[in-house]
This record gives sequence, structure tokens and C-alpha cells, in this order.
Amino acid sequence: MCVDIWKCVDYDLEHSLDWALRKRGLEVTRSRLGKPWIERRAHISEPAMSSDNYHTYFTIFGILLLATIIRSQDLGLEENVKELLARRKSLDYVKQLVEDMDNQLNRLQKRTCYVNAGMSDSCDYKALVKDLNNEVSWSAGETPGKRKRNGEALKESHADIGRFLRSMRVLAANHKRR
Repeated sequence: MCVDIWKCVDYDLEHSLDWALRKRGLEVTRSRLGKPWIERRAHISEPAMSSDNYHTYFTIFGILLLATIIRSQDLGLEENVKELLARRKSLDYVKQLVEDMDNQLNRLQKRTCYVNAGMSDSCDYKALVKDLNNEVSWSAGETPGKRKRNGEALKESHADIGRFLRSMRVLAANHKRR
């Protein structure tokens, strides 16, 4: 601790001057009296050069490391977005597949009522009897002057099944291509 304030100020100034001169590559030599004499050297002393270079190198290294980390995080985000888009595309495909199957099942419901003789939950027995009586009257040829329905409903249901199977094959082939 300094007793005389002027000696402390003088000491601090002298050391800060020494530090500033060393930083600029100048060497401080002291005479016998203790006064600093400044000599300019032809080359910069090693300690001053190396300490400045270390700070510069560490700063550049830190910036490069930070840029690398940020870039790697961006790549992870891009992969996540691609994965989400692929999932969305597959979910759209499944949604379309379910809608197609639902449409096909609605078309096939009438045929199932005939096959199960009205025992299905979705079939109305009175409607089934009415359709059967209508089919019998048309197939018997008892309606003069009107065209006959030669099993058109049955042919249509077979065509619906064929269309359904073809659409399922096409959807499966398209999914494999993706």
C-alpha cells in the first residue's frame, strides 16, 4: 500500500508507459538512475508479438468454430423439414387411399345386401325385398314395351370391384415409385 500518493501515481504511470511501449514493440531499458530509456529495435520482441498473435488466432478460431456450429445446426433443420414433408406426403397418400376404399365400399354395399340376403347391419330388408321383386319382374319379361334390365346392376357391381382392384394396384405402384 502506498503511503505517499505521488509515488504511487508516478509508479503506476511508469508501469503503464512500460506496458504501452512493450506492446508497440519497443524495449525499455533502465539506467543506473532508474529512468527509462527507449531503444528502437530492428525487430519486434517475441513476447509482444506472440501475445498479440495468440489473441488474434484465438479470435479467428472462435469465429470459425461458431460459424461451423451454426452451419451444422442449419443442416439439421433442413433434414427435419424434409422429413416432415415426406411424412405429409405419405399421410396424404394414406388419406387418399382411405377415401378411395370408402367410396368403393359404398358402391359394393348393394351387392353385399344381395349376397347376405339382408342379414348385414347396413341393409334394409324391405328395400332388399323391393329390389328383388323389381329384378324378378324385369327379368321375367312381363313388361311389354320397356327395355329389359339383363342383370345390369350385377354387371355394374362386378365392374366396381374390378375398378377398385385396378385403382389399388395403381396406388401401390405409385407409392413404390415415390
